Amino acid sequence: MDWGQHRWKKRSRKRPTRSIALSSSSFHSEKLASLGRMAAGVAHEINSPLTGIVTFGHLLLKKFPKGSEEYEDVRSRH
Repeated sequence: MDWGQHRWKKRSRKRPTRSIALSSSSFHSEKLASLGRMAAGVAHEINSPLTGIVTFGHLLLKKFPKGSEEYEDVRSRH
């Protein structure tokens, strides 16, 4: 038996496993990155209308006199 050939066979059996593990790890990382981008997009889409609603609430607070029923109603929901 040639020991050099034996070592090569042993190494060649390990390489596919390592390659598959790296590929799986890379796939998992890409999947998590994609999920993060999607979550950021959803958060942005939700935040945009909420900004308008909050701004409108501030404008209503300026419109009504302090202590009025309308002012307190807007303030309690704000």
